[in-house]
Amino acid sequence: MISPDTPDYLWDALTANMDSLRKAYAPYKKRKPILLFDLQEQRIYIYPAKEFIADMSPRDQANLLPAYAKANKNKWTIVFARDNVQRRLCSYPIDLH
Repeated sequence: MISPDTPDYLWDALTANMDSLRKAYAPYKKRKPILLFDLQEQRIYIYPAKEFIADMSPRDQANLLPAYAKANKNKWTIVFARDNVQRRLCSYPIDLH
């Protein structure tokens, strides 16, 4: 497992699982979902963007909406990485095509 002592261990976890992220994303790419990678479970969750964003706080929605729009414009996907032990959740725009 990737150590939380490294500067961006969540990004490292995503890049280490890039093939799995692409395979999980492929059947849903036309729907432009948001992905969530759980570090402890080593599991990928795929959510409809509208529902995912609606479940966020207004402040987080205000931050995510422009990032999601920009990612879609560039044909990228928003992928969240979650570490339940360290209580961290980070989002990254990633090209999964």
